[in-house]
Amino acid sequence: VISTTIDNAKVVELPLNGRNFNNLVRLTPGATRGSNGGGPTLNAQTWAVTGSRSDNSNYTLDGTFNNGSFFKTAAIAPSIDAIQEFKVQSNTMSAEFGFTAGGVINIVTKSGTNQYHGSLVYFARNDAFDARRAYTASREPFRYHQYGGTLGGPILKNRLFNFFTFEKWDNRQPYTRVMTLPTDLE
Repeated sequence: VISTTIDNAKVVELPLNGRNFNNLVRLTPGATRGSNGGGPTLNAQTWAVTGSRSDNSNYTLDGTFNNGSFFKTAAIAPSIDAIQEFKVQSNTMSAEFGFTAGGVINIVTKSGTNQYHGSLVYFARNDAFDARRAYTASREPFRYHQYGGTLGGPILKNRLFNFFTFEKWDNRQPYTRVMTLPTDLE
């Protein structure tokens, strides 16, 4: 089994547009974007690992099955701040992973500890930082806000822990479309 492990420090510190954990697969040698066949996917991303088809990949979340119902994409997408470790394994023809002929995309989430820990995050993109789009007379308004937080700690010391995460994003962006409409005569 060949694997690439990305620890928590890299998961949190790497710049990911939209903070989508799927983009971490790009750090794996031999992983390329797959095709989704027009079906529903998580952020329209599937991955082909070491030459296999993208529908041969298997997602696990804390060791449990995390595949979408039709295409093999992640059914649950944890927040970047909730990921402790991200691992992509290739050439995994073993009974441990069952039906997987391609890569295994394994996500391990954080858990609570005997100390309370938490974090708050806020990311913003704004049209003040953007250039004008092609075929438009002026810059279009664009507001993208992504915010969230985590909190973990003990319920019963040394025995029972909790960990909560929350993430939300607001995207306000108009789209310019060039269309030809029929006239009344037509």
